[in-house]
Amino acid sequence: MIVILGYIEEIALLLIWYKYILVNELKRKHILKDSLGVLYNHGQTIIRIIFGIREIEDEKKENFIRIKKCLDNLFFEGSLFIVYFLMGPIFLNIVIPSNEGKIAKCIIYIVFLSFLLIGKLKEDTQKIAIILNEYTENVMIPIIQKPELIQIAKSNEIPVRWTKQKAFVFLGYLFLMPIMFIAMNYLSVRKEFQYIAVLVLVVIVAGDTFVLKKRKKITRERKDGIIVNGIELEFIKDEIVNMCYRLNIQNLECKLSERSEVGVQTKIKEDNVPQVEISNYFLNLICRDGAKTILLFTIGHELGHIYYKDWINIKKRMKRTNLIVLLGQVFFILIMLLLAAVCPQLIIWIIPLFLIEVTIGHVMCDIRYWEQIAELRADRLSIQICNGNKRVFTKFWKENSKRNDINKTNILSQFYRKYIKQEAHPSMYRRMELLEKREKWFWWEYIEHALVIIKWRVSNHGWNGV
Repeated sequence: MIVILGYIEEIALLLIWYKYILVNELKRKHILKDSLGVLYNHGQTIIRIIFGIREIEDEKKENFIRIKKCLDNLFFEGSLFIVYFLMGPIFLNIVIPSNEGKIAKCIIYIVFLSFLLIGKLKEDTQKIAIILNEYTENVMIPIIQKPELIQIAKSNEIPVRWTKQKAFVFLGYLFLMPIMFIAMNYLSVRKEFQYIAVLVLVVIVAGDTFVLKKRKKITRERKDGIIVNGIELEFIKDEIVNMCYRLNIQNLECKLSERSEVGVQTKIKEDNVPQVEISNYFLNLICRDGAKTILLFTIGHELGHIYYKDWINIKKRMKRTNLIVLLGQVFFILIMLLLAAVCPQLIIWIIPLFLIEVTIGHVMCDIRYWEQIAELRADRLSIQICNGNKRVFTKFWKENSKRNDINKTNILSQFYRKYIKQEAHPSMYRRMELLEKREKWFWWEYIEHALVIIKWRVSNHGWNGV
C-alpha cells in the first residue's frame, strides 16, 4: 500500500515539474502527441531503423544514422529515468524501518521520497530537455516535414532476418522493464534476489566501462580555410574573413541553420573545425536598420569563443579555481590554528577574511561563473574586431531581452531559471551596459563579476541577474 502511495506522489510531482518547468525548456510543446502521429504513420520504418534491418541507400544513410543515434540516446536515457521512478518507491520501502508504526513510516516515506525525486529532477531537467529538443530537431520535425527522408523504394528493401542477436535485443527491450519490476518486489523478502541485483549492477557497470574503453574516436582530415555557406551570408564574407584573420583563426565554417530558436551558436565538428550556425529565425528577427552590424557583432562574439577555446577551457578554469580556493581555505585554517596558540585575540581579524574568501570562492568555483565570464570576454573581443556602431548592437539585445523577460513565467519556473538551471549567459542588460562602458577586458573584472553574482543572489535575481 505504501508503494502505491509513493507512485501517486511521483505522478503528482512529475505533472507539476512538467507543466511549470520542463515545458518552458522545450522547443515544441506537444512532443507526445506529435510523436504518436509519427509512430502511427512511420512505425514500421522506425523500428527497422532502430534494429538496422533494412538496406539503406547511400544518399539517405546519413539521415538514418542521425535518426538512429538520436533514438538510441532517447531510449537509453528514458529507460534510466523510468527505472529510477519505478524502483525508487520499492527501494525506499525496503530501506525505511517499519518498527515505528505505519503513520510514522508513511510520513518519513513521503518526505524522503520527495527529496529523492526533487533531487533527481533538479539534476536531470536540463539533460532531459536537451535530449528531447535534439529528438524534436533531428527526428520528429524532419520526418513530419519531409517523410521521404526515411522512405525507401520497395525494390531496395530486403526481408527481415531475425538473427539470434537481433531477437535477443528485441526481447530484452520488450521484457526488461516488467521483469525488473517483478524482481524488485521480491527484494524485501528474498535474499538471493538482492545478490542477483548486485551482481547484475556490477556486470552492467563493468560492461559499460569496457565498451567506453573500446570505443574509438572518429577523426577526419582537417580542412584549412574560412568557408561561408548561404546566399544570405555571402555579402559579409569579406568581413568574416577579416575578423578571423585578426584573431588568427585559420579554420571556420559559417552556415545557416533551420533551427527555430533565436540566435547563433558555435560547435566543433568531428574534424576539429569550428562551425558557427546562424538560425534563419535570427536573420528574420534582425531585419531592421543596422541588421548587418548586429549580425557581424554576433558572429564576432562567437569568434571570441573560438579564439579563447571556451569549449575546452571553461572546465579547466573551474578546476584550477577549485584548487586555488581550497589551498586558500587551508592557508586560512592554518593561520587561525597558529594564532590560536600564539595570540588568540587576532583570530577575530582573520575570520572576516576567511568568510570573504569562502563566499567569493563559492561563486568562482561554480561552472556558471566561468560560463558567464566566457560570454563577457567574447562580448568584449567582438567590439575590438568588428567595425561598426556598437550601440546598434546593444540597443537590439536590450529590446530583445525585454520580450524574453523571465518574470512573465510562473514562480516555479522563475526559481528554476534563477538558482538551478546552469544558464551560461548573464543578464543581457548587464552585458550590454558593460559593452557601452568598456571595450577591453580587465583582470579585476573577475572579482567584480563574482561580487555582482553575490549581489544578484542576495537581491533575489539568481545567478544570472534576470
